[in-house]
Amino acid sequence: MAVSQIFPGRISNSLGSQRILDAVSQNQNAINLLQTQLATGKKFLLPSEAPTAATQTLVLQKLDERRAAFQQSVQTNQGFLATADQSLAAVSDAISQARGLAQAAAGDQITPQEREGLALEIDGLIRSVIQAGNTQYAGRYLFAGTATDTAPFEQAAGGLVRYKGNTQVISGFADFGLLLETGVDGGNGLAAITDPISSDLNPALTLDTRLSDLYSGTGVQLSQIRVTLDDGTNQVDKVIDLSSAKTIQDIKTRLENAFATEAVTLTVDIDPGSGNGLRLTPSAGTVQVRDLESGRTALQLGIVSTASATINGTDLDPAVTLSTPVASLNNNAGIGA
Repeated sequence: MAVSQIFPGRISNSLGSQRILDAVSQNQNAINLLQTQLATGKKFLLPSEAPTAATQTLVLQKLDERRAAFQQSVQTNQGFLATADQSLAAVSDAISQARGLAQAAAGDQITPQEREGLALEIDGLIRSVIQAGNTQYAGRYLFAGTATDTAPFEQAAGGLVRYKGNTQVISGFADFGLLLETGVDGGNGLAAITDPISSDLNPALTLDTRLSDLYSGTGVQLSQIRVTLDDGTNQVDKVIDLSSAKTIQDIKTRLENAFATEAVTLTVDIDPGSGNGLRLTPSAGTVQVRDLESGRTALQLGIVSTASATINGTDLDPAVTLSTPVASLNNNAGIGA
């Protein structure tokens, strides 16, 4: 059966009224939406009102948030770098001061006491460099590489400085696809990782050399030794206690004083031939030196010998210390040797 078209003239009054009311409501909603947009300055409040535009807006908001995070990161990293720069400047100043003190200590006109004072000043500069190397900013050690929660530098026994950081560098994004380093590790910035020193500076032995610095800092075991002088007529035998000696001068004083009132005396000095050992010379005849029982003092001092006209001791290999004169290096030949 065919259904004929329904023309407007055949719509009921109630249906026509409903259509008019719906149109008025839609227009009112559109007006309300425009008023809301004007009042809030926003084109839509719910994503469902404009899904495509909402998606684009959310993407832009995320981009803005990322850029704000980048800006905050850049400001923080600028703080890291500025603080690190200040610390490196302090290290540079300390090195310049240490260089000046070293040049002053190299002169021949300086006394041992003055040289010791300069050594203490340099030691203080070393501590200041360690302090600068352990600088923190925002809870992070700046020169530790990626080990930022651990102080990278510590002073170990013997004055050595140990680096406990690594050579990796922390990086941060300054923008999309732009990754920049945000610091410098101690290995590169402060030359904290060095190759082992392989050359022997061979400082000359002096009367001021500490016994604890002999044999590259190993030192010697001090006890009693027996020294015998014999000029063919008089034989003088002495047991001499060296246990309280601190320097080569103390060894010289104790050995010489033991025979000062005897018919045969003893002279102790630095062997001029080698510059690194002791020389024992009797006033006449021969000198003999040996250890007592299980002692090793004479052996370690390089002066164990049968009766001889002169004892030329072996190399005592003194260590280089902060108080070692530069001119005494390389057996008194100095740095240029």
